[in-house]
Amino acid sequence: MDKTIPLSSEFESSSTVITLDNPSWRIPDSIYNINLGPYVTENSKTSWRSLDSTLVGRKKDTSFINYILFDDALSFITEEFEVESTQVYSFNLVQDATLISTSKCEVFSQSTAEETVSGDILYPKKSSSSSHNTRQKTFLVCAITHNNKLWEFTLTSYNEKKVKAQLRTNNLSYEIKGVSKTISLVKNGNTVERRNSPPWLALNSGLEFFKNKKQVAALSFVGKPKIWLKQNLSTESNELLLTVSYSLTMFNWLDSEWR
Repeated sequence: MDKTIPLSSEFESSSTVITLDNPSWRIPDSIYNINLGPYVTENSKTSWRSLDSTLVGRKKDTSFINYILFDDALSFITEEFEVESTQVYSFNLVQDATLISTSKCEVFSQSTAEETVSGDILYPKKSSSSSHNTRQKTFLVCAITHNNKLWEFTLTSYNEKKVKAQLRTNNLSYEIKGVSKTISLVKNGNTVERRNSPPWLALNSGLEFFKNKKQVAALSFVGKPKIWLKQNLSTESNELLLTVSYSLTMFNWLDSEWR
């Protein structure tokens, strides 16, 4: 069984789809050098994710009931942190040993983290701990160089909200819409059935790209990543949208918590 995003039958039938395999590992960087139809990605690079944590709150709770009933006096200390993270990655899109485009991206994220530590009141030694992280905001920015033009792609995602994305250069731009629906692809003999998935599993499941109000590309983050490109696109638009789509695919591989 696989998953994907629902698309209009008109767009899907007139588009070329590239289906990718999710990597089993995140290192070395060479695993991100892959084939994309007649193109290949080369010189893929990723940085380590840098983390900066700031303590913003602390509270202590004591369980006297356990002490009275079970002679087990525990204290619980919960600390709340604000965590900021940064990661950089890049790649080249190449065809027949010719450089087509370069994408350089940076991911910024902000999360809240809670860590609760329990310990015996009479003894300072910690006995156990638990933690919980919640992503609050994610911001992706990519600088894409293609045909002597510098394109800027930005994506902003807030907790449990649809994404906002832009692709532009000078006075040119594409309209981008987030998709929050998912369908399951279930093989039944020689046919594949499409079944709707629960809506709470579909937030930020993909993106659709439009130019002059007409859909020109789509990207699915769920299941095996899929990139759709309209067949009648100019070579320039096809290469640009392929570069953007793979930038987003790498982003989702490196930081799936954004969704």
